[in-house]
Amino acid sequence: MRDFLLGSAPPAVIDPDLCAEVLGRKDIGEVLAALVKRSLFLSPLESRGEYYAYDPLFRDFLKRKLRGDRGVAGTRDLDLRYGKAFARRGDFAQALAHFIAADDPGRVLGLLERHGRSLLRAGMIGPVREGAHFLETLDGGGPVVDDLLGEACRLAGDYAAAVGHFERALQSGDSPGTPALPGLDRAGTLQGLAYSLLKTGDAAHAARLAEEALRMAGPDDPGLLARILNTLSIIRYRENRLREAIEGWQEALARARQAGDHHVTLMIAHNLGLPHAVAGDLLRAAECFRILTGPDNPRLGPEEGAAYLNLARIATLRGEHAQAAAHLGDAREIAHKWRLQSLTADVLEAEGILLRETGDLQGASGRFAQARALLTELGLLDLLDRLTEEEAILAARRGETELAERLAAAVIASRRAAGDAEGTASALQALGEIRLRASRHEAALAPLEEAAGLFETLGRSYQLCLAHLFFALACHRLDRRERAGRAASAALELSARFDYVAAVLRVADLDDGFRRFLATLSGSPSDLRVPAAEQAAPAGAVSPIPPEGADLYVRLLGPIEVSRTPGRVIPASAWKTATAPPRIGSWTRCGKTRGCR
Repeated sequence: MRDFLLGSAPPAVIDPDLCAEVLGRKDIGEVLAALVKRSLFLSPLESRGEYYAYDPLFRDFLKRKLRGDRGVAGTRDLDLRYGKAFARRGDFAQALAHFIAADDPGRVLGLLERHGRSLLRAGMIGPVREGAHFLETLDGGGPVVDDLLGEACRLAGDYAAAVGHFERALQSGDSPGTPALPGLDRAGTLQGLAYSLLKTGDAAHAARLAEEALRMAGPDDPGLLARILNTLSIIRYRENRLREAIEGWQEALARARQAGDHHVTLMIAHNLGLPHAVAGDLLRAAECFRILTGPDNPRLGPEEGAAYLNLARIATLRGEHAQAAAHLGDAREIAHKWRLQSLTADVLEAEGILLRETGDLQGASGRFAQARALLTELGLLDLLDRLTEEEAILAARRGETELAERLAAAVIASRRAAGDAEGTASALQALGEIRLRASRHEAALAPLEEAAGLFETLGRSYQLCLAHLFFALACHRLDRRERAGRAASAALELSARFDYVAAVLRVADLDDGFRRFLATLSGSPSDLRVPAAEQAAPAGAVSPIPPEGADLYVRLLGPIEVSRTPGRVIPASAWKTATAPPRIGSWTRCGKTRGCR
């Protein structure tokens, strides 16, 4: 019994078959049953079938006894045997942990070389980072280690650090004795660097590197080509070259199917929703985004987190607040599970917008403050203008109109200086809304008219609809009925085409007289004919987001079970790493869409 207790201490979860293989015993099942019957700090895991786990404190005691009885060499040998057994079963994250405990840098490097990238694509950021840092402390790592650390930082949203690691990996081979990355690996590293540079604001350099990666990849690895084409399409999407982006994603989709990579196929199909979202076709965009969250995809990794966030933003725009909150809950849990700081910042901002739109101004302020702190910590300073715009709208809702105007004016100046037409238009629209709320109707006309012109040029239907509505409201309050009618009719035409009823009602609710005026126009939604006071509050309109704090039910001896509502539990299989399957720009006032790379 003593030998079994000590020999089964290294793994966090006891798999009877694996223990039998490592310890060379055939009576494991009987021993475990006897220990459970005697209540010796061992419990079966409810969610893992025939698996067991020791009480954490008892397991720590056993591991100390193991080191005392068998010494460092004996303990390392046992960890090495567990590592080999886990590797044979394809559980490379567990194998990596045991190889590190066995102090075997050769096996750690070999496993990372063969499976590091696939582990990262499956969301296993922690184990890969641990292995890479282990090698760094011994011999400084090398190009493979720098490449993996770059990809881990990219997935976690630390793009500045990712750029540094990727650049060091690409510089390998420049000095004597340092091996260079081979061709296909180098193409993959260039792809990661291109995406990270895009996120830090250097789109031109990112595009050049993505093109270089495409040339270097060649035709022999369609899976790699699919991922490079996907990254290049995201760059073109950010540059508003939507037709080229769609063509690139279509080619990437064909390559992913050729490679038989189901997850990358789903990811690219999701990204094809981005042009629809940015053009304002929210329903078609949502159809694409749901591809990654449907039953065909059991995974819950970084890409799925991005999809849930995008669906939440669409639901917020459409006034489906309870649905938005549910999607944000999913995205937040994924970000928490994989420690994705950039996704966490985006979720916090989206939660702030949802809380603001449902009347919880204090809660919104708290979320925006958290998002600002995290974006600043990550060095994503180019995203702070977007957040400042949201804070300006919040200040106007609170009646702090002078502060709101200062914030919006600062964003307009910043976006003009950066040559960002869409960011400028969005901030101008925010300024117009702020002035309307402050009853400065004449002053609201110029920024709203300029915003509408920019949105029309850019082909942004949702934002154009809002700009027309706000402009019509300002004209209505100034008793300029003809101009109000033209702008309102243009907005209602867009609303009828793309189902922007929630946007029309949101602006109509600012003024009962304007609401009645809109109801007289052709194409107005029937909801306008129901007085605002008589309308049922939308589901989830009051506190749709739970208070701060992780909403997790944790079983002491088992894995984390994640749930938000009774009967709705994310299955344990969704968090598992399979053999390792293989992350989106400015969109609406509700934030930005996230692309899966």
